[in-house]
Amino acid sequence: MKFFYSLLFVALPAISYCQTYTDLGDSGSTSLSYQSPIQKYISDFDEKEKFNDNMLDIFFARKVGKAFTGTNDLFLQKFFANFNTTEESVSVGFNFDDRWGNPLRQLDWVYTGGFKLQGSKTSSIFYKSSNEGDSFKGNNIGAFFKVSFIGNGTLNYKSSEKKQRSLAIDKYRELIYPKYEKKVQTYNNFEYANIKEYNQSLSKFDQEITSIKDQLKKKHREIYQEIAEDEIKYIQENNMYRFIYDWWASGDLYLPFGDKEYLVTPIVNNEPTSRKLYNFEMNFSLNGFIGWSAGVSLFGKLNYRAGGTNNILLDELTKKTFQTGIIDENNNVIISRPIQAYEADYNYFIRQSIKPELIFFVELGDFGSLGFSPAIEYNFGSPYKATNWKLGIPFSLKDKEGKPSVNFEVQWQERSGFSATHHYVGITTSFLFGSLL
Repeated sequence: MKFFYSLLFVALPAISYCQTYTDLGDSGSTSLSYQSPIQKYISDFDEKEKFNDNMLDIFFARKVGKAFTGTNDLFLQKFFANFNTTEESVSVGFNFDDRWGNPLRQLDWVYTGGFKLQGSKTSSIFYKSSNEGDSFKGNNIGAFFKVSFIGNGTLNYKSSEKKQRSLAIDKYRELIYPKYEKKVQTYNNFEYANIKEYNQSLSKFDQEITSIKDQLKKKHREIYQEIAEDEIKYIQENNMYRFIYDWWASGDLYLPFGDKEYLVTPIVNNEPTSRKLYNFEMNFSLNGFIGWSAGVSLFGKLNYRAGGTNNILLDELTKKTFQTGIIDENNNVIISRPIQAYEADYNYFIRQSIKPELIFFVELGDFGSLGFSPAIEYNFGSPYKATNWKLGIPFSLKDKEGKPSVNFEVQWQERSGFSATHHYVGITTSFLFGSLL
């Protein structure tokens, strides 16, 4: 396939140039030479599938983020916030990848970090000041970390109805490459000379000014990405592909900064018994995504979860008020101060579960996507062995670049404890800020 593009390159002389610059500084003659971004774009084509992996990464980023409803989901934007009504928690975090800002490298690893605040439905207190002194409520805040490996996806052009798709895309590339070659030559002949003169004059006063080499790299990447964006726009607006597919695996860990305290019975000398819970959580998941040009997409996820919990959380028990009375030597009844505690035998254990989940989306034009999401959770390996389920209606809203920016899901859940089963209707919301790609 590269042989075909070599012939194409020969047939298009306007494209055959490379970016070559000569910088005559005080230290003598220095030549800064870079391969044309057009040549680089063509050389990055997959020999078998005939698509550019970096273009595929950008395309994939626009699709995958709409399934984000929790911190253990994959999303490629730099910053995010998540409000989880089920956990009554708020999470804020960030992402960075293994390309370190270079779009010319393939995307393989995504690293995520942030903080989660847990509390009541209205607030999450992690610092308290009172007459008894100031205290840090580490049990209400913690840090989470996640690593995701993204596999090698594919962009499939084949179709029994549109057999000429790949030829049409080849023809479109022939049309747009000269446009970007003119952009390269304009930069070579005009902008570069001005930048070189500007840098030479300012370098006498500012030794930390951005070097010409770094500016050339930046311009090279900008034009390269513009070519990828142009091709994406063409194949998406004209349905010039059959489907896009990719898969990824993730592992994440949540570590609170302190233990949760539970006051339970028995009450001895008018004091309840104190028990601790370290509610850490870890997840491992295998995920897949396929999106068709007709505007339909499907996400699949198999998640293993383990974390600390107790019977009070699972049964959703509430505190009760306890008071005792004694008669003194003068026959006066003395009532003790009210004490609030859980009337239960405290049981701490590691909860484990396996949860398969599907998310089906239909595109709503430039507005966003609407979907349907069933999930079932099997608990095992501990005293808690209940089966829970969820039915959700997810919505995903796009930003001006066509990427997911606001996601929310209306959920109907059944969650069982040791003694009762509860049904809930609520909303989980996530906000994505900033572009990683």
